[in-house]
Amino acid sequence: PKGTFCENQGMTFCPPCESGKYSANLGQTKCKSCGHGKYSSPFSESCEACSPGRFTNNKGSSSCSQARKGYYASERQDRELDCPDGTYSDVNGAQGACSIVPKGYFAVRKDEMPEPCPRGTFNPNEGSVSNSSCEICPLGKYGNSVGLVSSELCVSCVPGKYQKPGLSFHMKSSEALACTNCEPNTFSNVTGASFCLPCAPGSTSGAGQTYCSPCPSGTFLSNTQ
Repeated sequence: PKGTFCENQGMTFCPPCESGKYSANLGQTKCKSCGHGKYSSPFSESCEACSPGRFTNNKGSSSCSQARKGYYASERQDRELDCPDGTYSDVNGAQGACSIVPKGYFAVRKDEMPEPCPRGTFNPNEGSVSNSSCEICPLGKYGNSVGLVSSELCVSCVPGKYQKPGLSFHMKSSEALACTNCEPNTFSNVTGASFCLPCAPGSTSGAGQTYCSPCPSGTFLSNTQ
């Protein structure tokens, strides 16, 4: 019968094909080995393809191996391949390809989930492999959440505040650290300011103001800045 073989005519018992082999027709004198990417159990009439995420690179296999983290099974399921740079697989059994590291993230290791860019930074590119791909929010802005994908998502300092140049991404991680109140007798009426303007002579302001007010009657302020 199928799934067995008889080496000699007249045999009363045909032994089964062993694991990794098959016999598709009646009267076979020997069993054939399964090809790469396939396997079989005893008495098999045909070979089965490895299930998704599994592979075998040997002929005559009785089982398939699961692709490890950081690797994936080829489309023909006959090899285990390393995830290319900029991709990852944090689970066993990836099939066909690894996942691309998304924007706003970076992956130092291919067998772990990507890490988000820290607060105060953004990353508009896919496939990043280090935190050096995370760019600091532009002058006048800060980032109060992780994994930003664009500088447009960085938040601007509000009017009445400004941001000093040269801040680290740690200092750009919140409004309290990134934005400073305009000093007395200065103002800012725009968002994302990197400096405050001095009040005109005869006007004054307190800290963190968006405009200057005329000096009270009987007083004056001479701007010496």
